[in-house]
Amino acid sequence: MVDFEPEVLRTDLTRIVQDIFQTMLGMEAQARDLRIEDLRPPIVSASMHLSGNWNGAVLLQCELPAAAEFTSAMLGMEKPATAGEDLKDVMGEVINMIAGNFKGLIGGAHLSMPIVVEGSDYRIRLLGGKPTARLGFLTPGGPLHLTLVELEVTAGP
Repeated sequence: MVDFEPEVLRTDLTRIVQDIFQTMLGMEAQARDLRIEDLRPPIVSASMHLSGNWNGAVLLQCELPAAAEFTSAMLGMEKPATAGEDLKDVMGEVINMIAGNFKGLIGGAHLSMPIVVEGSDYRIRLLGGKPTARLGFLTPGGPLHLTLVELEVTAGP
């Protein structure tokens, strides 16, 4: 298993998110102390699971207008009014890039396919998982939250 220094982990994840948003979306993602509870529905959540040297998930959450802004920036189109296929594809690609860069930090991990969920009344819970890092960002589209959830894996009998 990989052990992380909490401050180093936060610094690396912040850099990853900021680099991806600048490079792929042409926008700033400013690190901010934001609470996920303050997001207003509908919420768009994108996640990817990792297994290997580190087991857990990377979860990205934002309000629908922020996801629409990201979609517009990445695809060069008008902001979508709903969480259609383009928006879900963009959120899946953004989490894929973040999780892929995180995988590069830890090495020896396998990535799942991206999962994207949108709605007003749902919770995402990785059973047996504990949040390792929670980061907030302010983007031109609105607030964005990144959560790293580590799974406790026990050896078999």
